[in-house]
Amino acid sequence: MVTKVMALHSLRVIFAAAKFNLIITLRFFSGTAIALRLFAPIMTLGSAWILYNHIYQGALAPEFGSSGYMSFIAIGNAFYVFVFAAAFVVGRVMFWERAAGTIEATFMTPMNRLAYMAGIMVAAALNSLIDFAAVFLVGIPFGFQVTSPNIPLFLSSMLLTAFALFGVGLIVNAITLTFRDRTTTANTLMILYLVFSGLVCPIELMPQWAQMISKVLPLTYGLKIMRTSLLGVAASGVTYDLAILFIMGVAYVLIGALTLKLIEKNLKKKALLSVF
Repeated sequence: MVTKVMALHSLRVIFAAAKFNLIITLRFFSGTAIALRLFAPIMTLGSAWILYNHIYQGALAPEFGSSGYMSFIAIGNAFYVFVFAAAFVVGRVMFWERAAGTIEATFMTPMNRLAYMAGIMVAAALNSLIDFAAVFLVGIPFGFQVTSPNIPLFLSSMLLTAFALFGVGLIVNAITLTFRDRTTTANTLMILYLVFSGLVCPIELMPQWAQMISKVLPLTYGLKIMRTSLLGVAASGVTYDLAILFIMGVAYVLIGALTLKLIEKNLKKKALLSVF
């Protein structure tokens, strides 16, 4: 009975946090904001198209698959937009709570911290779907095309990656509370994802040391599964990738939850929770 009540309470917290953040997003929604959000993907796709067609004259390594270079880049770029919009909103929750002067009041409430952040993650993920879909639409004129759609596998890649990145967001929150910085941490992680997750280059073409780094990043597996679901490449190892992504998600969430709890306890003890 107690477990059921706690579960219902957590669901209410998730729903309330998601609703509040979506309302805030819609309140400040504007065409200019959408244009700014699409600027980077358009520049990335445009640069890739110029490099592929005019610099490298259409030459393509077999590791890119048979779907074409622009399809490879478009999926990587869309996933990058999803990661940036969804994961790092969660990673900055405690920073903005502290900046707004509400962090102590938030921690005094009886709500589940993880449920609160999960609600923010849900809102951010829904919001990022606009950017995600827009990148695919922008990619069509550049040559993006879906060759072998597998919707269940596509959704699995999105959900499992979001789950793993939620754990990463919890860890980032702990770092933010400790070092009182959000920009350096976020930028460092985004560089790691951009360079080592196979967004613009197949993992197989990277040096051995770079491939080792890519194996501990959840985006590597989520991106590989998504390309399989849309392009039908590397389908033989998809079960392994799904299992690894799920295990990695559980590990990141557990580490993130434990780290955040310890950091919160330590800062309360030293009365440094709201100190910049």
